[in-house]
Amino acid sequence: MKSIRATILTGFTLLVLLTNGLGLLGSYLVAKEEQQALVDASLAQRARVMLRLMEEYPSVGDKNLVDWAVAALVRLGMDQEPDWALSDATMEGNQTMWVQVWINGRCYAPFDDALCDPDNSLTLYDSGFGTQAFAGETWRTFSVYSVHQNAWVQTAFPKSIASDLLAQRMREAWGMQMLILTPLTLLFSALIVAMALRPLRDLAGKVSDDKETLPSPESVNSELKPIVTELRALRQRAVEMRQQQTRLGNLMAQRCQAQVDGVTMAISEGPMGQRRARFHLEKLERQLLQARLWLLLSRPGEPEAHQLDLYRKASLSVARHYGLARRRGSRLVLRGMDRGLLVRIPEVAARALLDALIDNALRFSPPDSEVLVSLRRGSDGRAWLTVSDSGPGLTPQQWAQAPDLSQAEAWYRTGLGLGIVSTVANRFGVQVELGRSELYGGAKFRLGFVVEPQAQYESTATQAEAEAFATAPSQSEPVI
Repeated sequence: MKSIRATILTGFTLLVLLTNGLGLLGSYLVAKEEQQALVDASLAQRARVMLRLMEEYPSVGDKNLVDWAVAALVRLGMDQEPDWALSDATMEGNQTMWVQVWINGRCYAPFDDALCDPDNSLTLYDSGFGTQAFAGETWRTFSVYSVHQNAWVQTAFPKSIASDLLAQRMREAWGMQMLILTPLTLLFSALIVAMALRPLRDLAGKVSDDKETLPSPESVNSELKPIVTELRALRQRAVEMRQQQTRLGNLMAQRCQAQVDGVTMAISEGPMGQRRARFHLEKLERQLLQARLWLLLSRPGEPEAHQLDLYRKASLSVARHYGLARRRGSRLVLRGMDRGLLVRIPEVAARALLDALIDNALRFSPPDSEVLVSLRRGSDGRAWLTVSDSGPGLTPQQWAQAPDLSQAEAWYRTGLGLGIVSTVANRFGVQVELGRSELYGGAKFRLGFVVEPQAQYESTATQAEAEAFATAPSQSEPVI
């Protein structure tokens, strides 16, 4: 299909030609009628004035009669110039009018003060208007008969006068035509633009509705081809992403169900299965945390985040990993824990981030080693959480290759713990510094959190306690 720009330009061109053509035709028709009426009236006026002057001559007509009448006509100012004196409509310099008088069968040309030239003079027609060739051009003539003098008077204007008058009247009529055509032109211009932009409206409707099928790039305008191609690719990627999200959700649900089944079977074994039940419960808790984190990361927009006590969250994460540290023969040390450091981050993201850091540090450290977790307020005002281990360390290239867990397919790759740290830090504005621990020789992670004002947290906590107290059931009400 042709382009929208070509459609608009073609429509505007045709509209301009049409409106100007109609304006020109209308002004011509109006001016033509006015011009013809004015020329004929002027011719008839001069002929009748000449005839009236001849009838007032006291004696019978002859050349003296014609000379006397023409002299009177000249004194009246009606001999050479009509009301529209024109510089480019002259004959022999300034002649714009011609008069011939027939008396007693003889033809006089009073402006030349001579008899008419038989080879170059007007032909006498019956009384009324006519058109004939004379003096190298076309003339408009008017003939009238005097009964008193038995004479014919014939006046004539050259066609050039009428043509120039027509041009003047057309210019005047053109302005009147534009008063009518300009609003119509604007109206039709708006219609042309609306029709040219209709493919955009249709495309917008199909894009806003996922159930609508996008048109093929070959069937749209040239300006829309790259847009439609990209939209089709984006919609295809969105479909694939939803399919991956569905598969990942089903996989996480199956894993959680497997752990629930394991807990059920272990409990059914009685006291002998308690240890295995705790193992499945720990794995179930980890799977549920990952599922909640995935839901948080896959949700569009900024999630709701409340202020958290980073010291408390770090302490709880360390406590959750004491069992793993004991099983691996490692020591999990908690030092330098500054209190009152409040950060704004979703609780699920903060827990997943801290658990992933400590879990990785324990799993990659050799047995009988130590993992250090510390929390201090830095000179820049941030809360810096440091996790140091005795493992092989982590290179910047490995850190750069950490999977982006906001994409569903990344959850199937290795390095899930490192991906959790990288994705959560990037999503919620946590500054990450990676280095080598001088104390243990392994990896050293430093996470910088923006600290929130303490007063705001205290007022929020007080308000929450007041609401909880207000909604608490009385002693007489049953507690469910």
